[in-house]
Amino acid sequence: MNTNQALVRSAVAKGLLKYPPGQRFHKDGTPDPMLDLTTLSNPKRHSQAMFRQAYQLRQAGLSLHQVADRCNVPRGSIVYLIAQGHELHLADQRNR
Repeated sequence: MNTNQALVRSAVAKGLLKYPPGQRFHKDGTPDPMLDLTTLSNPKRHSQAMFRQAYQLRQAGLSLHQVADRCNVPRGSIVYLIAQGHELHLADQRNR
């Protein structure tokens, strides 16, 4: 075991770090870098309605911080939500 692995193992044991949900482990106990991504998404929070709302709020002139507050999501993910809402908006226009 190298120094980094020992530090991580120690931090996890002390409760300073947690592995993400869906983390898989090798037989020797080391984490497998492949995550089960289905456990990381929240369908209530990341729905098409949320995408549309984020896009519409941004188009109405709200700042990214204000949109994130209104949508109740972290500021780091609001640009993704707005982009998805824009894609839905464009798809709606193409289907008319």
